Amino acid sequence: ALAIAKKNADINNVEINFKLINFLADENYFEDEKFDLIISNPPYIPTQEKATMNKNVTMYEPSIALFVPEYDPLLFYKKIIHFAEKHLVENGKIMVEIHENFANETAALFTAKNYVVDLKKDMQGKDRMLICEMQMGVPILLS
Repeated sequence: ALAIAKKNADINNVEINFKLINFLADENYFEDEKFDLIISNPPYIPTQEKATMNKNVTMYEPSIALFVPEYDPLLFYKKIIHFAEKHLVENGKIMVEIHENFANETAALFTAKNYVVDLKKDMQGKDRMLICEMQMGVPILLS
């Protein structure tokens, strides 16, 4: 995915600093580096849903990219928020894809940390994405 993104950036003559990182690993390798934008499509599907998913997804996507433990389905969002505390510039944004069944819980994680949260729907009308921005310490949920 990063190779294609880099190729698209070159084609469109834009300079983007792409990073491939594991949010569950130690983030000290970034030291004091700051980012304007953090975009993530983290794993967010509870493992119990695998049995009911279309085979065209489960056969071609690695499980590690799709599934989270039942006991902590918001694991990656918690880590992204923790990462952003040290690495997101003031007024920077976080954009994440979410599970439709956990939209309110995921938004609440961000609003609890004083982000303005804008919930977006996908083409099927399902809650699918959060756009989060730190705004003067005032948590607001937009919908």
